Amino acid sequence: MIRDPNGNPLHSNVRREGDGWGVTVWFGGFNGLGTNVRRYVYRTRAQARDGDISDSVGDRGRIA
Repeated sequence: MIRDPNGNPLHSNVRREGDGWGVTVWFGGFNGLGTNVRRYVYRTRAQARDGDISDSVGDRGRIA
C-alpha cells in the first residue's frame, strides 16, 4: 500500500467535482511512500481514472 508522508493510505478517489471528475494523483510510490500529492479535475471519468501527476491543464482532458 502506498502512503503519504504522514503515513495515511493514498487512493485515487475518483469522484464527481463541479463540471468534471476529480482524482488524487501523486509522485513516487517507491518503498511505499507517495510524495507530491495533488487533486486534479478532468473532463470525463475515464480521463480522471487515467490521470497522472505530470498532466498540465489541457493535457489528456485535465481542466483544473
